[in-house]
Amino acid sequence: MFVYVKDQVWMRELPDQGSRVVNEALYGDQVIVVEECNGWSHIKLNQDGYEGWVKSDAIVRRQSQYLQATVSVDRLRACIYSCQDTEYGPIGEIPFGTRFQIESDALSRWIKVSLLDSSLAWIQKGDVTNNHHPLPKGDLVDFAKRFLEVPFKWGGRSSFGFDSSGFVQFLYREMGFNIPRDPKDQKSSELFQAVPLDALKVGDLIFNGMDAEKVSDVAMYIGNNQCIAATERENQSWVRITDLEKWTQADQFPAARRLTAWMPAPK
Repeated sequence: MFVYVKDQVWMRELPDQGSRVVNEALYGDQVIVVEECNGWSHIKLNQDGYEGWVKSDAIVRRQSQYLQATVSVDRLRACIYSCQDTEYGPIGEIPFGTRFQIESDALSRWIKVSLLDSSLAWIQKGDVTNNHHPLPKGDLVDFAKRFLEVPFKWGGRSSFGFDSSGFVQFLYREMGFNIPRDPKDQKSSELFQAVPLDALKVGDLIFNGMDAEKVSDVAMYIGNNQCIAATERENQSWVRITDLEKWTQADQFPAARRLTAWMPAPK
């Protein structure tokens, strides 16, 4: 049995609509159901082990695995339709990276896809790609800049809205690296090593917090003494580029980390 998220939905701390948002579950996320209670399901994301509660009707159980032959959305937002025509309006809007199983791509403009609930929909070919290769590190900065001005959303991890750690997790996932979800776990992860702030390289992560243990924000270094982050700072709540000096002076305990896989091999 395979269990997937079939609606983009907020994961909550408790099985209550008023409970605190802890993360965002995305269409197509494969999950494990830990517990069920009064129309709610406590799920664990296969990707990073993150847990939270969602309404039970946001997940679907399938006998077969989804995503055998797929296309993925290559725009910040794309629409799916009930037929090969935009005249009647979309039946859904989906973020960058969402994958769909192909049913047919015989037409020049449209691809017919199968949804998780086994219904069919249509998406325009110009909105998707079938290139699922990891993003080369050399393309990382240009790729990250595609998401400038995407709104900041607490718990967000999609092109509909990111928080700071959700954004860098998304960027690293595109390169083929599954890093932790929360900034404190990213900072302490064995996947990373500490590096000096005066020796940063493209792709390094820069963490801030009011003390050495409490991490509040994370940005990614993009070169030229600049970093990119999804942030609420200065009442500018979106993905934006900030001068490194400004970012590291905002809090008392900045720290930098570099992916161990990018460190030079010991001689």
